Amino acid sequence: MLVPPLCAETFTWNQTAAGTTYNWNVNGNWTGAVAGFPNVAGDVANVNNDIAGAQTIRLRQDITVGVLNIGDANATTPSNITISNNGAETFRLIFNNGAQPAQLNTTGAGAPTNTVSALMALNSDLLVRLGGADFLTLSGAITTNDNDITFSGGASGVNGVTLSGNITGSGVITNNGLMAVNITGTKTFTGTLVANRGIGASNTGSFTLTSGTMQDAAEIIINGSLSSANQSGGSVHVGNGSGVAANPGQRLTRNTITFNGGTLRHFGQTSNGTWNTVVQDDVNVVRFSSGYSHVFLSSAGGTAGTTLNVTTLQRSAGASVYVSSSTLAVTAKFLAGNGSSLLLGGGGGADSSEISILPWMTATNTNGFGPSSNTFATYTANGIRGLNITTEYASSITAGATHNVNTSTLTIAGPTTVNALRHSSGGTSNIGAGQILTVASGGVMFSTNNGAIGGTSNASAGTLNFGSAEGVVWSNDANNNTIGAVIAGSNGLTKAGSGTLIISGANTYSGNTYVGGGTLQVGIGGVGRTGTGDVLMNARGTTLAGTGTVQASTILTYGKISPGDTAGTGVGTLSINGGLSLTPLDDSQGPLVTVTELTILNSTTSDKIVIGQDLTLNAAARIVVTFDAGYTATVGDTWDLLDWAGVLALNGYSTGANLRTGADDASTNLDLPTLTGGLVWNISNVADGGSLRLTIEGVPEPSRAMLLMAGVSAMVLRRRR
Repeated sequence: MLVPPLCAETFTWNQTAAGTTYNWNVNGNWTGAVAGFPNVAGDVANVNNDIAGAQTIRLRQDITVGVLNIGDANATTPSNITISNNGAETFRLIFNNGAQPAQLNTTGAGAPTNTVSALMALNSDLLVRLGGADFLTLSGAITTNDNDITFSGGASGVNGVTLSGNITGSGVITNNGLMAVNITGTKTFTGTLVANRGIGASNTGSFTLTSGTMQDAAEIIINGSLSSANQSGGSVHVGNGSGVAANPGQRLTRNTITFNGGTLRHFGQTSNGTWNTVVQDDVNVVRFSSGYSHVFLSSAGGTAGTTLNVTTLQRSAGASVYVSSSTLAVTAKFLAGNGSSLLLGGGGGADSSEISILPWMTATNTNGFGPSSNTFATYTANGIRGLNITTEYASSITAGATHNVNTSTLTIAGPTTVNALRHSSGGTSNIGAGQILTVASGGVMFSTNNGAIGGTSNASAGTLNFGSAEGVVWSNDANNNTIGAVIAGSNGLTKAGSGTLIISGANTYSGNTYVGGGTLQVGIGGVGRTGTGDVLMNARGTTLAGTGTVQASTILTYGKISPGDTAGTGVGTLSINGGLSLTPLDDSQGPLVTVTELTILNSTTSDKIVIGQDLTLNAAARIVVTFDAGYTATVGDTWDLLDWAGVLALNGYSTGANLRTGADDASTNLDLPTLTGGLVWNISNVADGGSLRLTIEGVPEPSRAMLLMAGVSAMVLRRRR
């Protein structure tokens, strides 16, 4: 916990009787170093004794605390605690911890439901941490005074927090916890909601809006990722198909929703009354900013339907999205005022292979939450829907420049253009020696595992050209797909979907390469390279792997680098001709973020990243080193794991103490395997000569250990000579 201001006092609640109502502002109810009760900025109030049964504590006046720890200490028979007003009184529980965030912590003993029904006011940011599977209800109105509220802790699968009182003011409300935060009632909050983590029982998300609304919020930001099995990270769940007496109307913000790989589940509601109309949310802007996101719409049985009606749909380079519903574009609609303007293609109608597409979006009619789609999306009068694989794709690669094509036979006799390509089998098809296949929209989708466009190092692989379009290549589920053909074009490449894409050609495309979802493997067996632009890793849950070459720089703010083939599970060397920036943003799960995973295979072989220019790190970056299961640590074994030719910028990064065993460094910037039997790690060459070098040694004499540790301190900022 954070340390409160120096002038603060700590008080402990001393009443333990069950079924009793007490007053906060009675000196005799508290024990502390001084007489009194907690009511000063920074005061710590511990309401966490072993109580015999449920208790209610009435404020009876405005009360100020810096830290409130609440909950029955007895995990066997936990009892509920309520902090309230007396009758119609309107006193406030004010959180003020000076320059530091205030705290509201539950004990985690058992799973009680603790409640604050009194009014709350924030004069500091507030950190709310649930212990274990606790429940916390904040039913009194909350005035933020433009301060932030951050939820953490809790347990997955638990609807841990309920916000039933109104929330007024601005600021940022963030869920970093494992549990769901349930929002009920109308909120006039005008700030930002950030969903980073958390899931409760069925029909929940990081934030759940079944009978509540955040329509005045400036923005809802959903951060997460999609894997082959499920959604990870942040989600927002709206409605659940259950019966309500009146149409709940607007539940989401009317302003902006931003996706960074997160998930939105939008449900209708069943009528318990006389109304029988579609439940609709109107949003000004929906922005897909980064990562691979999912929008799931369900009209649910017995409902009239659900509609997400967006004025402006926006998308940044590198972002992709999967839209799903069992009744998509029928009773479940995703409408966008500018939807038609985003389409690329021949402009054909329904059941035409010339229908235009959104190359960065897939859509399918399925009643599931998983990130699986096998067809591109289009936009019609009824909103977003998936292309019909039978009628809206041609089967021949020579169908024409405005046609979407579904085939596994790509060999051509001359320059050929299609609008979009769906590769339909698990085999490899070469384009042809010296031949160029142009995909005008940039959209390429592999529908099955092991599908490949051009064999690696095959003279007949040919060239896959995206022209002036951004190439968006989909590898879905847990599939592994390869492009061995040379990739050409002038507007970059985006890896979309949750699978693994291997690019193994001598690629020439310009523009940035985005690892937008799953894994991008650059090269296989040392063969293959990116285009001439930078690799940008700004999507959560992604991996850059391979044994090929990044021709420019790599800039990582989310995701990780794992050299080696087989999606990084193999061991090998990844070369980066430019610089490498491993500067992750603050992570919701802790202060350190794993940016690189490096494996030591044997006494002479390990993963390695070779960097042609500068290496930049920061205080949040964690490099994790592991042993292969078949390796036995041996004195004298040495590995260079990182090698750079330019300047090393640490920015708070530290390799930690030298000559350590690795047993206690899991929470440090450099997490090393644990050595036993009197062995230690020598990392004294970390900044001497531009490499991260690890050597296994026996425990040295004390005088030598001190000299080596002093050497690390002196060398850490030196450049290679």
